[in-house]
This record gives sequence, structure tokens and C-alpha cells, in this order.
Amino acid sequence: MAGGDPIARRTALRAGAALALSAVLPRPGRAQSATRAVVDAAGRHVTIPSPPRRVFPAGPGAAVLVAVLAPDRLAGWTGTLPAVARAVLPGSLVDKPVLGRLTATPPTADAARVRDSGADLVLDMGTVNDAYAAIAESIQGGSGVPAILLDGALARTPALLRQAGTLLGTAARGEALAVQAEGLLADTRSRIAGWQPPRLWYGRGERALQAASPASIGTEVPVLLGCTLPTPAAGDPAGTSVTLVEAFAPEVVLVERASLAEALRTDPLWAATPAGRAGRILVAPSGPFGWVDGPPSIQRLLGLRWLLSAVRPDLLPPAAMRAEAAGLLGSFFGIAADDGLLDRMLGA
Repeated sequence: MAGGDPIARRTALRAGAALALSAVLPRPGRAQSATRAVVDAAGRHVTIPSPPRRVFPAGPGAAVLVAVLAPDRLAGWTGTLPAVARAVLPGSLVDKPVLGRLTATPPTADAARVRDSGADLVLDMGTVNDAYAAIAESIQGGSGVPAILLDGALARTPALLRQAGTLLGTAARGEALAVQAEGLLADTRSRIAGWQPPRLWYGRGERALQAASPASIGTEVPVLLGCTLPTPAAGDPAGTSVTLVEAFAPEVVLVERASLAEALRTDPLWAATPAGRAGRILVAPSGPFGWVDGPPSIQRLLGLRWLLSAVRPDLLPPAAMRAEAAGLLGSFFGIAADDGLLDRMLGA
């Protein structure tokens, strides 16, 4: 799931939409699995298997979450895995089928695909709002398979890991990863206390002229660090104005492709910005998935530490960041990240 309104997410949470769990034992004399009553992040009351045997991820963020917590229960991916993911993930994950995405516009999967997959749970995570709650409700109604929505806010990653771990029957793993996430978030807050965060442009499109919105779930890494992102001009919600670039004068420019970063470094518009003059046109690392956004899931903890180190190496030395990244890649995906692999991921 991507995009959405953080105000709606907070409203849902204030309304008491935190996940509530209570186990329900199977009725005597019937050969059925135990079930669990759940109130998901959108306030929907759903009865799910406890634990589920096969999970259909509604979007790519949910697929990453299940791959980390319960890889044997992931029914498949929402799209073709990036080459870097295929190169470093265990074969058991690489070989999962492509199921399509329920939350795409237009969707590439539907209720029939959910039924055919043999899944007994549909899981979505990310922004919590009425639109995504409606998707979950529609898929559940059309497929007969329970569907739940979890809050994927980066700042709430520890809670997400605990909740999802409990739901998936891997509570001990969820707790261990949640403690690790809590430590990184707390340390990040401590390191940036009192710092002067930069003006950051997260660029999309051919010339990076489309500024990612500070209200998007895809920009939570720089926003959590306190970076100032541009507010698109009135009538230009995509933020594509050259004038906006010049007026905003970004001190850091962030893009997702190395080829685009190379082009921007010689583009007169970008070379004239404070970011261009300081050599701070950065490429968000990836491997096995994007560290800053693609998709917005729990691996963004990697991006949080990377961006802090890239912008202020005095606050988080690169050697410490690399050691943390290797640890997270091992904890999340079972990847043994040596210096050579880290160099490739970081573009070093």
C-alpha cells in the first residue's frame, strides 16, 4: 500500500483501531483450525485462522512483512521480484509465484485469484484510511477469505512486528525484531535531537521534477528524520514545477535510480541547487527491497539509518551504519551481507 492521508491514519488509531486479539478454540467434534477474533487497524471485526496456513499479501509492503516473519506462509509475491532480490533472497522465497496486487490501480489480482491461491488470510499493511479498508472488505466479501489491514507507519514498526507476529503464529520472532526496531528508533531520535535537518527533495519522474509529498507513506524516512520536504504549488499537486525546485533550493536530493542521479549531477537545474553544489544528490539503496520506499515496509529501518549517515556522518559514522545494515539484513531476510554485497547495495 502506498500514499494516503496520515491524518486519516491517526483518526483511525484514536478511534480505538489498535489490533485486539483473542483466541477462540475450535468447537468439539469438528475438524477445523482454531480461530482468532481480530479488530484490525481500520476498526473492522474479523475472525481469522490461528495461525493462518497461507497468507495472500494485498500489496508489496505486506508481502515483505510476511516474508520476514513467516516466509513459509507467504502464498506469493504481488509482482516480479527485483533482480537484486532474486540474487540475495533464499531460494524458497525467490521461487514463490507472482499472485498480483489487490491494492494497485487498477488491481492485478481479485477475489477469484485469492480463492484459487488456497490462502486462508489476506493481509494488507500501510496507510489506514477508508479506501484501503474498503478494499479489504470487498476482497473478503468476494472471496470468503478473511482480510485484515495493519498500520504500516514507520514510527510504529515495533507494534506492527508484534501484532503481525502474533497473527501469523510467530510471536517470538515478532517480539525479537520489535525490540531491535525499538532500539534503532530510539537511537535515531537521540542522535538527531537538536540537529538542523536539511531541505530534502525526493524526486520522481524523468528529471526528478515530481516531488514526493511529505504526507505520503513513501516519504516517512526523511520525514521521521525531521527533513523539510517541499509543499507542491497550488494547482500542481504532483510538484512538477521547475520554479518550485529553484524556490525550494534543496540541500539534499534523493532519487531511486543511479542513472537518474548521474543525469541530475550534470543537469544545470539540479547542479545549481545547494544539493548539487555539495555533492548530495543521493541514490536510495535497494536490496533486497528499497530502503527508503519501494515498497514502504519494515525494511525502511535500513533507510532511516542510511539517510542519517549519508547526510550527517558525524552523527552516525558510515562504518557503524554498515554494521547495523548487515545485522538488519541478516535478522530480516537471513542474508549474510559481507562488505562486497553492502558496497553493491550502497552504490559504493
